[in-house]
Amino acid sequence: MKRSPNSFPMEYGNFVQLKSKRIFLSFCALIVACLFYSTGNFGFLNIFGVRRLFQFVFLTIFSFSLITISPKKILNSIKEPVALLSVFTLLVSVVRFSKFIDVIDKAVAVFLICMIFSVGKSQYNRILMFIIYLSAIFASAALIQGILIWFRPEFIYHLGRPYLAESGAEKVTINHPIQYLGFADISSGYKILGHDLVRLCSFASEPAHLVYSFLIPALLGLTYSGKIRIASLIVMLFLLIFSGSGSVLLSLALGIVSLGFFYLLKSRPRFVGLLPFILALILFVNAVTMDIPYFATKVTQPFVGYQNVFSSLASKYHSLSCRLSTIADNVKLFIRFPLGVPFERPGGIGGGLLNVYIWKAGIFGLVFGIFPFYQIFKYCATIVNTNRKYLLPIALLYGSLIQVIAFNGVGWYSTPGFMIVALVIRRLRTLLELTI
Repeated sequence: MKRSPNSFPMEYGNFVQLKSKRIFLSFCALIVACLFYSTGNFGFLNIFGVRRLFQFVFLTIFSFSLITISPKKILNSIKEPVALLSVFTLLVSVVRFSKFIDVIDKAVAVFLICMIFSVGKSQYNRILMFIIYLSAIFASAALIQGILIWFRPEFIYHLGRPYLAESGAEKVTINHPIQYLGFADISSGYKILGHDLVRLCSFASEPAHLVYSFLIPALLGLTYSGKIRIASLIVMLFLLIFSGSGSVLLSLALGIVSLGFFYLLKSRPRFVGLLPFILALILFVNAVTMDIPYFATKVTQPFVGYQNVFSSLASKYHSLSCRLSTIADNVKLFIRFPLGVPFERPGGIGGGLLNVYIWKAGIFGLVFGIFPFYQIFKYCATIVNTNRKYLLPIALLYGSLIQVIAFNGVGWYSTPGFMIVALVIRRLRTLLELTI
């Protein structure tokens, strides 16, 4: 068949148009990933004093990108449990007369979640891919920092946490070039093969924030193949060796235990979806009734003989005692104020994410908070039952989120926290489609 003389210019024009569209969509996805790390408690931009400026730029570009999405799709996305939760928390922030910046944070979360559920599968994959790649870049910097400390332990004295959760958009002061690779919690240390190490937290305000900003994206990345999986393995390497985060280690430990849940309850996905809330309820009741110092001693006692390895044992005892005491206090306040505690706690609420919802909005916060996580837990059980290929990353994800809702949900009541829940739900739905 003879080609028309005008066919080549038309084909070339279509190719250029398609290429331009892909570049534009990739740029929009990168902006969303940058918003993930420029909001919440991640202080990389604070080093340069440009946090608010870049947030404004990213939000402006993101707002214009919403024009390309059908309003009908955005409205339909509001029906998602996590979107309803974000709208509810926005209303709660207004009713409680929260700080203006907190209200803006919740409003941004609403639009980002609606966007995540409105875009196509390929665009969603781009967003998650850029988040994982950015986390791998930050993790690589932390790995270099950890290696330097391994061979030059005197660098420990130049580390610290210049950025804290209360820092907001303030410019932080860097006292040594090694801090450009990340911050560290030098209040407690540990040993690996005789080397003194401290808990590196990249640019997060504390190691516990690495669960939502590094661990969960990495676990989602392990369900892919190729470059995304390699980037995720880099993040996991940093978390396992140099973060020293009790929340990360507890998340992974619960993930290993969850393998047993999936094996024993493989024919009951609904019960597997409810099991984390049953475990959280048991924890809350026991936290109120138990002798917390005695329990913390019993839990940490088996590691006494390994002080050379777990040299931060005393800090873990203190951390466990404080978190259980916080959970117990929150439960008692919930009984006293079933519609929400009418005051804020200095330094944050603490405890699991369900504790935060209870504190902010009482029984209504608990109801809105349970649904998206029940959705996630049920998806996890269904995926594992139909395809064992994803057993390990899904089990680790399941265990990590049990830890988040029950024990330590620090950082999750924020824009990136809501975003990562939405990203998890969309990825699990894709895996469900692949396994059916």
